[in-house]
Amino acid sequence: MKVFLFFTDVLLESFKTDTLLNHYAYTSVWRNTSTEHFYAPYPEHSSVPDFLDYYDDPYTYFEQDLPEIYQLLEADDIPP
Repeated sequence: MKVFLFFTDVLLESFKTDTLLNHYAYTSVWRNTSTEHFYAPYPEHSSVPDFLDYYDDPYTYFEQDLPEIYQLLEADDIPP
């Protein structure tokens, strides 16, 4: 019996195969309050390996993968 993996089998697979989603998909999770109330896997949760596979997939981007387009300019860098 195959284990059902949410992040790779559902989320990532739909992003890769759906002709609209594979161009315009965005996912966000809310904060984790505790191990009883969470939206993303916390350390020791059984879905951590699946989430790490999702994270490591070249198809996904996370905040640290994005360019620094919103950094403030220093005073010497601002044109007159």
